[in-house]
Amino acid sequence: MMRRRKRASRAKAEARSALIVGALVAALPVTAVMLRALGLPFDLAIPRWGGLLGLVAVSAGGGLLGTCFLLFLLQRDGMPAPTGPQGAIEAGGLYRYSRNPAMLGFCLALVGWTLFRRAPDALALALCVCCLAHVVVIWEERQLRRRFGPSFDDYCGQVPRWFPRPTIALRKPASSPLE
Repeated sequence: MMRRRKRASRAKAEARSALIVGALVAALPVTAVMLRALGLPFDLAIPRWGGLLGLVAVSAGGGLLGTCFLLFLLQRDGMPAPTGPQGAIEAGGLYRYSRNPAMLGFCLALVGWTLFRRAPDALALALCVCCLAHVVVIWEERQLRRRFGPSFDDYCGQVPRWFPRPTIALRKPASSPLE
């Protein structure tokens, strides 16, 4: 009986989050059309050096995302999904420096691609997607806090949400509170 309730509760939570994310993603094209209709200045040109910066961001973001993907495939039995059959929080590798390196890589690659293509309207939409990614991360952290309690709080205290602290790379890696 308890397993059924847990399964039903998890299914409701997954359906609710999929509905929210789906609605927000579906709203992006509508937002683009509305912004165009309002005549906002998307005709601003991104300078050539913006394209070079975008190429660097795409490379860095793709590298982060690819590394995270490979770590999950090699170290776990499955794909990187917060609702997957995980028994512990991933706190090693890149996750010692950022709690969300995969999402960071995705956002870097997305924004970088729009800079590389020198498309200001696409850049505005990419920034909206990055804001959506932040909302998803906050939701995911709430779920992890419920599931792992104080050990997740310790992890959050040691590792920043997005960007690594410069001093972390200089320190000897500490053992993870969740291992």
